[in-house]
Amino acid sequence: MYKLILTDVDGTLIHSDWSVGERTKLALQRAEKMGIRVVISTGRFLKGVDFLEPELGIKPIYSTINGAMIKDGEKYLFVDPISREAYEKASALSQGHVRCLMAFGENKYCINSDDYFFDLQARFFGFEGIRMDLTDYDQVEKALGSPILKLLVKDSEPGPVDRMFTNLKESGLEQCATLVKSGSAILEVLAKGINKGKAVRVLSEYFDIPREEIIAFGDFDNDIEMLKEAGLGVGMANGSDALLSACDYITLSNDEDGIAAALDKFVFKDNVDE
Repeated sequence: MYKLILTDVDGTLIHSDWSVGERTKLALQRAEKMGIRVVISTGRFLKGVDFLEPELGIKPIYSTINGAMIKDGEKYLFVDPISREAYEKASALSQGHVRCLMAFGENKYCINSDDYFFDLQARFFGFEGIRMDLTDYDQVEKALGSPILKLLVKDSEPGPVDRMFTNLKESGLEQCATLVKSGSAILEVLAKGINKGKAVRVLSEYFDIPREEIIAFGDFDNDIEMLKEAGLGVGMANGSDALLSACDYITLSNDEDGIAAALDKFVFKDNVDE
């Protein structure tokens, strides 16, 4: 029996219009009632997903910033901020080469973008970020009021971001940081060794749940480690080619409540009376 469910958010848990399907809500509520722990595993920061708890009607564990911060209620299970060296190097190399840089703490974000991306992110998160230059590590950390968990490199087209990905790798940044694409035009710079797969290992050890009893859902490249680390890695039908080639099972798309469909197949099949 599965005892731990991890789910990505964008492209996985929520529909394309950012809503959560009723079938998925009911499935996760049912899982929680069965004693299965539900984990929101996302590249977003904590403030960017706190709308989900009242929306889902459950009390999930939050694994945010691709596993850099894991929190169960008020208890921090794991926190690994980006190093000063990695931040300063990535920020310096990216300045002026992409349209938007963002730095994230636990509940705030700083952004150096023009009005287009500034307004776009404000609509996405529901509140405005702190507009400022992102060069100075100390000033950014002070503005966030918490450790810097990641630097995000973003553009309206994949080209500039792909070039920065190549440039940052060639600079040797991966010696002190993790680089991961979380969208076609989004690159994230994280603490060395951070990914959603490590979060699975942290949670498995903390709750003493073997990987065979863990099921994970995702749709993009930054979910691949999570799906591989789980006993059952489920890819959404709308997932990236790389993810779909790496998962154990492909369910329906996010807009078709693919999570609920897979839970019906693999989790609830032996619990019809629950």
